Amino acid sequence: MPESQISRQDLIEEARRVLGSLGEGTMSECAYDTAWVARIPNPSRPEEPLFPASYDWLLKNKQPDG
Repeated sequence: MPESQISRQDLIEEARRVLGSLGEGTMSECAYDTAWVARIPNPSRPEEPLFPASYDWLLKNKQPDG
């Protein structure tokens, strides 16, 4: 059975839908999850992250061992 391909735009829209459904709740800072969010590109400028604060958090909290 062939695997279905999911477009980049579909992934971005799904991420927006999921993030939008979170409302005003709180989330703990987890480097793994933050890294996934930081990978989402800005649709207007794909070379930049859509959520630059998550990228900045990773840079600020990176430990010498990775």
